[in-house]
Amino acid sequence: MSTIYVVGTPIGNLGDISKRAIQILGSVNTVFAEDTRVTRKLFSHFGIQSKLISYNENNASSKTDTVIQELENGDIAITTDAGTPLISDPGSALMKAIDQSGHKIVSIPGPSAVTAAISMSPFQIDRFAFLGFVPRQKSDMEKILIQYDPLGIPLVFFDSPQRIKTFLRHLSEINPDRRIMIAREMTKLHEERYVGTVAEALAHFDKPIGEFTLILEGETSIVS
Repeated sequence: MSTIYVVGTPIGNLGDISKRAIQILGSVNTVFAEDTRVTRKLFSHFGIQSKLISYNENNASSKTDTVIQELENGDIAITTDAGTPLISDPGSALMKAIDQSGHKIVSIPGPSAVTAAISMSPFQIDRFAFLGFVPRQKSDMEKILIQYDPLGIPLVFFDSPQRIKTFLRHLSEINPDRRIMIAREMTKLHEERYVGTVAEALAHFDKPIGEFTLILEGETSIVS
């Protein structure tokens, strides 16, 4: 039986990739990548020549058979554009299908925006909830807070520059003094770590640019 390697790749700085990840990506027959154009740049930098096939949220359901077929011919790998696959990316259904096929799944640990952010957290974070990308709808934001705030643990989100102000404004309406840490463009040239209240963060990020990971301090009161 063959092996699929779940490979973590840099979230920004190419120097963060592990020697093992480079070796695996260069030795497998095929790499399934979220965006082949992005991964091709990584390959070019490290001289990797493995075959690339697209695998993302738009084609995941139709590519499962292709992945299994490639596994029948030898070892393969899967990557995301940045960070560790399956964290806010499709893939769980694929892992289930590979389990059923009898092939082996091996993780090649690497960078993750989630772990990078919580390692810089000023909040008690022996427990936390990672909730993926912030919902688009205000009602969905409220549902998440109502569900998780009673746990009293930090809440970790991803967000985009187009939507972060909406989220911060909503949080400020609920509790402007709630503390938040925001990591922007981690490992990149304009990396920023910001800690303050949600009201202060709303003012600070008046013209947001880049990719954001947010950590809300644990809250024990139930949002109403």
